[in-house]
Amino acid sequence: YGVPAIATSAGTGPDADAAYETAAALPTRIIAALSASRSADGKLLPDRQVITLNVPALPAGEVKGVKWAPLSQQPSYTRDYTETGNSNEVRSQLRQVTSAGGETDTDLALFLQGYVTLTLLDGDLGVRDDAAAKRVMSRLPNLALPQPAPVR
Repeated sequence: YGVPAIATSAGTGPDADAAYETAAALPTRIIAALSASRSADGKLLPDRQVITLNVPALPAGEVKGVKWAPLSQQPSYTRDYTETGNSNEVRSQLRQVTSAGGETDTDLALFLQGYVTLTLLDGDLGVRDDAAAKRVMSRLPNLALPQPAPVR
C-alpha cells in the first residue's frame, strides 16, 4: 500500500482537551521531521509499519516529555460487567488501568508515568526488528511537545 500512517490516541479524564490538542499537533511535527530526513529509499516509514502516538490526559505543563517505547503486553483498559436487574441485560464498562504490572519502559508504563509515547508497530502489533525502530527513532531526535496556546 505504501502509505505511511500515524495512529493517535489521547487519555481520558478532566484534562482530555489538552491531550487532544497535543495529539492533533504532534503528527504534523513527526511528518515534517520524517520528510526532512527521508530514508535512502525516499519513504517516510518502512513498509507495513505505523507510528502510534499516545498522549496522557494531563495539563500541558505536567506532561513529562516524549519517549519511544515498545508495545506493552498489558491491556490499557479492563472491562467490567454488572447485572442491571433487568432480564437478559448486562452493563459493560471500560476502566483505564492504573498499573502496567511489572513493566517499566513500555508504552503503557511510560504513559501512566505522564509521558507521550511513540511506538513503531507492524502487522503483528509490535516491531521486533530493533534496527528498524532505531532507524525511525534516529530521524526524530528532537521531537518536542507543542507549547500550549495562551489563555485569553
